Amino acid sequence: MSACYSTCYRINTLNIPFKRLATYLLLLPCMVLLNSACTRMQPVDDSASVIPETVALGKDNENIPQLEIQRDMTLLKSLHQAENSQYTIAMGDKFNIYVYNENDLNTEGVIVKMDGSVTCKLIGDVMVKGLTIPKASERIEARMLKYIRYPKVSLIPYEMKSSRFTIMGKVRQPGFYYFDGTLRLADAIAKAEGLSVGIFDNNTIELADLEHSFIRRGDQILPIDFVSLLRHGDPMMNIPLRNDDYIFIPSAMNQEVYIIGEVHKQGYFGYKPNMTVGRLFAHAEGIRDNAGDTVLVIRGNLQHPKVYKLSHNKILTGHMQDFRLQPNDIVYVPKGILGSWNAIVKQILPTMKAGVMGLYIANEIDKRR
Repeated sequence: MSACYSTCYRINTLNIPFKRLATYLLLLPCMVLLNSACTRMQPVDDSASVIPETVALGKDNENIPQLEIQRDMTLLKSLHQAENSQYTIAMGDKFNIYVYNENDLNTEGVIVKMDGSVTCKLIGDVMVKGLTIPKASERIEARMLKYIRYPKVSLIPYEMKSSRFTIMGKVRQPGFYYFDGTLRLADAIAKAEGLSVGIFDNNTIELADLEHSFIRRGDQILPIDFVSLLRHGDPMMNIPLRNDDYIFIPSAMNQEVYIIGEVHKQGYFGYKPNMTVGRLFAHAEGIRDNAGDTVLVIRGNLQHPKVYKLSHNKILTGHMQDFRLQPNDIVYVPKGILGSWNAIVKQILPTMKAGVMGLYIANEIDKRR
């Protein structure tokens, strides 16, 4: 205390009353902090004003080289060409065997066993694994020639297992499925009983993220647009499957949008197709009274983000087109002018309290002089 008193006394060369000088010195940090806070209260740059929706939605197809688009279309057309190889019988395939004019030899529900054989009436086991259906029929007929003159055998498959695909992610029944080589992509999703659904804000929604779904064939990711396939029924995307194709439908709940600032319910919400800023306000239970009119949407990498400036009053009154969000967008609702001053006061309150205490101390010192 004595050190503070002596310092104040030494610098008082202008004959300012001691109590007033002490007041100036103790309030100086508050004034500096208040000035710096006001300096930071700069308006948002108008260059960040809302961008037309075609740009805001990231529709930058014009930047894709035409050659790349043609290459993908050529690949899609090639994927629709059927393989020339014939179906070969595999372990687990199921057949009905009919022998012309020999009803006693007809057998239904015959299964290709682990050793690759089927059991036929009269002749026993016959190896058929790896054969085409015509070749297998000829082999059975050759065995029956010992007992029947000119036998005519028909193998009618009803469950084939030489080809299979795997589908994982947000479908009702993920797993692997067998098919006879004539299955298309949309039918494969239907085999898995369609896309998963869940409850979000008391509404039933699909949990699948179609925009990031993919199909892998060997080491190649095929250029399939699942949104066009399932939302618009694009036949070009409905390619025939091949053996060992892998389909993955990721979860849409891993995609979120965030809202922070002057709303009643800050946090993250699951992204839904066609989600807009106006709808996000509803999920956040509305905007607080001390919010400003400006709303900022921050998109992309936080080191180099795109910032869109909106007016929530114009959006809610219909004077501005509602802004469509993308996954991982951050919506920030800052305070208004009054709210900003309240924030500044709250920030410098500890320093102001220290200044008031300093005044009290200076006053006590002045009384003792």
